[in-house]
Amino acid sequence: MPRKQQGVIFDWTISQLRDSYERALRVANRAENTVRSYMLCLDTFIAFLDHSGASQRVRDITTATIQDFLLAHTHWKASTRQLYFVQLRGFFNWCLQEGDIIDLSPMATMKRPQAPEPEPRILTDDELRALLATCKSRTAFKDVRDLALIRFFLDTGIRLAEMAAIRLDDLNLHPSEQYVSIPHGKGDKYRIVPFGNKAAQALDRYLRMRKGHKDADLPWLWLGTQGQLKRKGIQDLFLQRAQMAGIAHVHPHLLRHTFVDRLKESDMHEEDIMTLTGHTTTTMLHRYAKSRRRQRALDDYHHRKRAPGDAL
Repeated sequence: MPRKQQGVIFDWTISQLRDSYERALRVANRAENTVRSYMLCLDTFIAFLDHSGASQRVRDITTATIQDFLLAHTHWKASTRQLYFVQLRGFFNWCLQEGDIIDLSPMATMKRPQAPEPEPRILTDDELRALLATCKSRTAFKDVRDLALIRFFLDTGIRLAEMAAIRLDDLNLHPSEQYVSIPHGKGDKYRIVPFGNKAAQALDRYLRMRKGHKDADLPWLWLGTQGQLKRKGIQDLFLQRAQMAGIAHVHPHLLRHTFVDRLKESDMHEEDIMTLTGHTTTTMLHRYAKSRRRQRALDDYHHRKRAPGDAL
């Protein structure tokens, strides 16, 4: 791509710059999913310009063009509109930094669209029982493994990537201790996350059956048909169990939400919850608990007979 020469700004189109921008994202070590998301946004914007007959020349893009794009797709959620705003702003900031594309971003004075804070879903006790009930067999490897995995998720609230990466040596199943060591941050730092008796019992049964697995010598705790059970395999088994239980939209991270919610319900101090979950701020804790906060307020209102008019 030609460089700026003596103050010249070249008339590049967004399509011409697409590959250069993707390369820049990869040079910046952006995650693969992030790169795909940014490029999907750019491709959607290009399609909008072509469909509306607008110019693709970067110098021709105005604030009004961006606003029209964000408002043209009425089916978008507010969060999608906000995400595309951030991603487009990233593209135009890159154009500005390159030096030979634009000398002013059309989004320089634009404010990010407001998006309502989503309420993370929390699994109810009945949904959890239904999920656990799908793992009935004591002799089928998959049932025994999945029961242990679901109980372990619920008791520890660890992330999907952390669950998939657990090694046998990370577990302490001594009855008076029962915890898992999770790598945390840089170096040899670990956080210790305890789990309960039922999770320990389910793990114990799984470990006994695991000894007969063809890949029993692997260091990873969770095994599948092709060796280590990785993130995609764990996601798939949750989807299958949810379908069997008749529960929609279940994914492993829901158990992290539920874990935090249950601990907050038990009045555990937020700093202690952060220690267990590996959070560095309370922001996510408040989000995880938000979906049941309204119901708790209603329950407390009725239980304590707080209606002012009832006393009159």
